[in-house]
Amino acid sequence: MRAPIRSQSPNRLRLINIGSALCASALISCGMPAHSQGDSGGRVPSIGADAGIYLPTSSKTRDLYGSQWTSFGIGLGSIGTPTEQGHTGTDLQVLYSKRGDNSALLIPIGVEYRRSLGTPNTSFTPYWALGLDIVPNAIKSIPDNVDYKWRAAAGATAAVGADFGKSAFIEARYRAVSHVEGIDLSGTAFTIGVRF
Repeated sequence: MRAPIRSQSPNRLRLINIGSALCASALISCGMPAHSQGDSGGRVPSIGADAGIYLPTSSKTRDLYGSQWTSFGIGLGSIGTPTEQGHTGTDLQVLYSKRGDNSALLIPIGVEYRRSLGTPNTSFTPYWALGLDIVPNAIKSIPDNVDYKWRAAAGATAAVGADFGKSAFIEARYRAVSHVEGIDLSGTAFTIGVRF
């Protein structure tokens, strides 16, 4: 007789989901992120990290998950300078927060158009960007009877920022996200990124 199969604890499943999301974001970010430049000239490409905070706009969402979430990403390749003609790139971030038994994990993945504000130069280039995202998410809300499971939402973004050469950037990005189970996940992300 076989032993019964033990079910995974909810905390262990959350860790597995977060780990899977991190692995997926690492693989996806190996594409061409908007802040990366693909040509490494035969050298080993630069790698780095993007980190920041995410501030939800909805008071209900802040009450459920906290007013300041963690935002992070992985960068591959040097930071590409925005041009006066503009260019397209990818948008990828991981947003996470937990308060009590409620938790939210969002992974916006999308395409954006970036263009410099004025004439670009090698040391400092301000820019603006607009984009569209699909937002895989796993949220749990005890008051709303929403179980922790993967869902998808639509999103759009608008950003302003500045690149500091090919090694750093700073950015403010508003993310409009469609409601998930009646919960508004929209907010503003403040991000800094570096490449080594």
